[in-house]
Amino acid sequence: MADIKGTDTTRAIMLRSVFAVLGWAAKARLIPENPARHVPRPKCRVRAGESVVAAGDVARLLAVATPQFGVVVRVLHATGCRPGEVAKITAENLDAANGVAVLADHKTDRTGRPRFV
Repeated sequence: MADIKGTDTTRAIMLRSVFAVLGWAAKARLIPENPARHVPRPKCRVRAGESVVAAGDVARLLAVATPQFGVVVRVLHATGCRPGEVAKITAENLDAANGVAVLADHKTDRTGRPRFV
């Protein structure tokens, strides 16, 4: 694994793809088993704390944003959700009485639970 260039996160992402393909092939019985299942995987670096946008930066964005984009900026800053999630919010999934948007289709669909923004 030392031959793979990049950070631990880059290597982990690349290996995840290889593991997924080999796992699929084993499950489909195209190969007897996943030959990479015992290869150690590096940990991905968590960037959550680094990705918080400061209030001053939000104010500067709002000063130059169109009214429509200003709404997007406010929702992103207030909720911490992904830009793609904000783009999916429609009047149909907005619950104004409770102040949430309920998204049935989202990144973690495998849980079967809706995403509340």
